[in-house]
Amino acid sequence: MHQQLVLFILLLDAVVQLNSSPSRNQARKLFRSSKKTRRDAPSRPSGFLRSLIYSDEDLDASIRDITSILIRTNSGNIKGFKKVLDNNSIKPVIQFLGIPYAAPPIGKLRWQRTEKAKPWNGVRNASEFGPICPQPRSGPLPSVLLPIWYKANNSLVRKMRMDEDCLYLNIYVPAKLYATGTNDIYPTVLFIEQNYPRNHYKNPLKVMVYFHGYTYAEGSGNFYDGSVLASYGDVIVVTFNYRLGVLGFMSTMEANSPGNYGLWDQIAAVKWVSENIEKFGGDPSAVTVFGSGAGASCIGLLMLSVQLDEYFHRAIFQSGTPLAPWSMVRNPRQQTRALARDYNINCDRESTTEMVRCLKHKHWRDLINVEIMTDPYDLVYGPVVDGQDKFLMENPFNLMEKGEFVNYQIMMGVSQADGFGYIRAFMSPISDRMKTNFDVVVAKFTDSFYEDSKVPLEAIEKLVRFIYTDWSDKSNPTRVKESLMDLYTDRQYVEPAVRAALHYINYKSNAFFYTFYHHPGKDKTRPWVQSALGEQDPFVFGAPLLGNSEDTLFPYNYTKDDIMISTAVMTYWTNFAKNGDPGIGKKQQTQFITGKANSFEKIVWPEYTIDTRQHLKICTTPEVSDHYRAQKVELWRSFLPSLSGVSNDESYKGGRVKPLLPPRAKPPTISPGTKTPTWQPIKNYSQRSQQQSTPKTDTSGLSLQLSITLAVGFVLLFLNIIAFAVVSYHKEK
Repeated sequence: MHQQLVLFILLLDAVVQLNSSPSRNQARKLFRSSKKTRRDAPSRPSGFLRSLIYSDEDLDASIRDITSILIRTNSGNIKGFKKVLDNNSIKPVIQFLGIPYAAPPIGKLRWQRTEKAKPWNGVRNASEFGPICPQPRSGPLPSVLLPIWYKANNSLVRKMRMDEDCLYLNIYVPAKLYATGTNDIYPTVLFIEQNYPRNHYKNPLKVMVYFHGYTYAEGSGNFYDGSVLASYGDVIVVTFNYRLGVLGFMSTMEANSPGNYGLWDQIAAVKWVSENIEKFGGDPSAVTVFGSGAGASCIGLLMLSVQLDEYFHRAIFQSGTPLAPWSMVRNPRQQTRALARDYNINCDRESTTEMVRCLKHKHWRDLINVEIMTDPYDLVYGPVVDGQDKFLMENPFNLMEKGEFVNYQIMMGVSQADGFGYIRAFMSPISDRMKTNFDVVVAKFTDSFYEDSKVPLEAIEKLVRFIYTDWSDKSNPTRVKESLMDLYTDRQYVEPAVRAALHYINYKSNAFFYTFYHHPGKDKTRPWVQSALGEQDPFVFGAPLLGNSEDTLFPYNYTKDDIMISTAVMTYWTNFAKNGDPGIGKKQQTQFITGKANSFEKIVWPEYTIDTRQHLKICTTPEVSDHYRAQKVELWRSFLPSLSGVSNDESYKGGRVKPLLPPRAKPPTISPGTKTPTWQPIKNYSQRSQQQSTPKTDTSGLSLQLSITLAVGFVLLFLNIIAFAVVSYHKEK
């Protein structure tokens, strides 16, 4: 009797589909297919009728029946495999690993734009990761930009296979998508072949593509397991590799090697996703990209590029923007010359054509092992302005001021201690020399941004030191460390994020802003560091829900608070990917996992606006605040640029002062293919130690400089009076 009822419902569901079918031939074919499968197909209705008959136990049973899934893509057939997660509250996923999204960038394709992958015959088993892109397994990576967990887990990098043929991506799909049939157009889809779902879906899942990276020279999409985020958030997660370091960003600033190859890879990856994700059950019209550090900066640069098409539609920036001082390199041509001159490379040539030809014949292992020194706070390899008809036509600062970017819905944020990496050298016990070190560090850091200022650098240094000195406890070594960390965090991460958010809003983008104040595990060695750079990542990818293991990228002893924060973050991130608003969609709820209430249940995350600048503080006791670190942000965003006299335009967009442009690689000054380019000598940075700036012999504009200097003197005098009053007050108290 039960089988007859199920068969009746099956036929009824088929009739409903037939009535809505646009094609009579399709309807007849569908009916014959339904009739043919009555005898040999399992009695499993699909669509909304199935949900009325079967329970979660039936869903689990259907998922258990799946071992692999076969997908037809534009490049060929791919077979993915089921993975059961170590948490009974999270259902399994289907993983498609090591899918080539572009042609191998080897031989003649080294240092060339990314080319399309060639189709393959037969079925490709997507059960293993592809190789990671060449990168130093140890050596001179800029540790200040690396998360703590990356340095602690360098063994993971050593385990991964590395090769120049590395342009592969990984896809994580909730297994229930293929088990229930609720998203399929035809009710008989499971009866055709269980391991071969159709390529069209009624309710496709939203897609999230992750951009890895912190330094443009390390990392891999393979490191980030998207299984928990995909299953918990009911989305499809994609990770991918792109060329790094010398192979991804080497530039001669002309046609022989313009640079930005890693960025071309990223465009190729999101294009492949846009063209193929529908076959996996994803919605190509709802692709959200998200990334951390340099990955977030790359997303912003893609949005500024004329090469970007409608490949994604929303963006999440985690501790990085294209306006960050470290987002682009300053001296790419000189650093390429230094590479060619290395005694193990020996490719120094007068002609850049010959030089690049020589470098192309070198093994990638030799290239990545060359150590090159750079100016302070600069990277060896990274994005550059490569000029007309290429990737980036102009400086990101100028492009964003003009609104020359794709207008997407934006979510962005920073961690409380993103600048922690810069002060790791000061973590050991601090001697009495720390005060002197503080002055030297501030001078060195400030000079790197304002070397072209019309105001004496000594005056700017004194102002920055004054602002970042805790005058109530200036001799406390811990407070000195905190002050330095705040300095780096504000200048390198917070101010660029706020400035970028205001640009997006000004050009009618919807934006949401957050600050992260929670670090994973129990760490009592740094109570003043709530969350360092990269410590958002374990929560975004749901690592606390799986606990700790030797093979994990994030080795922490997670607590119930960590699980609560992680589920809240994954809910916000996937809600934004689905609706463009982190507060709309899935409700905040973790009691079924942790047994404790979710602190975010009653929080309303408001939109970020120019006037209110409201943002969500993510921690165990979340709250909505406004104008995050506003005084320090405006010091770097408006006051110092106007004081330095570098910018002449003070009237753009509502009277806000145009931000100072940090030193950047200038657009090419030599014509493409020049045989004998003029190599500029690499600038040697000499540390200033209480020296006055050398006065210029040219007296033109001297009166203006004198007037500005006097103005600075009055400002500093006023600030000193305030400082004296504060100190006197505390002494009296």
